[in-house]
Amino acid sequence: MHIIMMTDYLKRGAEASRLLVIMSTVASCLSMPANAQQIRVFYSSGTGFIVSKDGHVITNAHVVRGCASPQVELRGAMQGSGRVIARDDANDLALIDTSQHPDTYAYLSADTRTVKPGEDVMVMGYPLEAAQTGEYAIAMAEVIADKGPTGEAQWMQFSSSAQQGNSGGPLLDSSGHVIGVVTGKTDLFEVNETMRTRKYLSSSDIAVALPILKAFLDDNRIRYTTRPGGTRRSGGWMENRARQFITNIRCETGREVS
Repeated sequence: MHIIMMTDYLKRGAEASRLLVIMSTVASCLSMPANAQQIRVFYSSGTGFIVSKDGHVITNAHVVRGCASPQVELRGAMQGSGRVIARDDANDLALIDTSQHPDTYAYLSADTRTVKPGEDVMVMGYPLEAAQTGEYAIAMAEVIADKGPTGEAQWMQFSSSAQQGNSGGPLLDSSGHVIGVVTGKTDLFEVNETMRTRKYLSSSDIAVALPILKAFLDDNRIRYTTRPGGTRRSGGWMENRARQFITNIRCETGREVS
């Protein structure tokens, strides 16, 4: 799925240009034989993370869009199924109720300061073949900006590290706290209407910004936990904790009878 957004026109002498952001989401599409002779089941697959002691899971709205039913399959830190109880399509967030009570759940960053370019972040989830094997994958990245490519307040940018299947996973700071929700990739172009040209400017991965996530949870009366940063953790420490709250999300989108 691709989303195209444009800013206002930019003056370039006698000509005018506009900036074009092309955003592609990073969910996976899978097909698995339910009955090898007759039925093939199609899934969308992404990542989520446990955000409360009451077992609520956050993911992207596009990961659960098109589900044949509100039920989703959970694998990884949480096994079983869950029910989609809230969605914010404008900001690409969804909330899943699992009716479980996990021992470990993600902490959201309590810091009100703006993240700075160059800060280390970790992406952890179930991209590519990990969605099939159930083995999570980790990638390290850096913050590029605390807003989107053309100043979108609902996004933050980080260096290329997300792959198909990372959608809905946590973006973790160096303390191991959530500072965003991984959602996609963007390419920024400058389009000259007069010359009919398009000039590539930059690319970045994007995450839904933390204030948007907190507002979504507050609106749905979810009790989440925040922790201040400042303590830099090792990659191994962060992995050991995060693997207890990230989960693979699979959603049946259709069946084909042969």
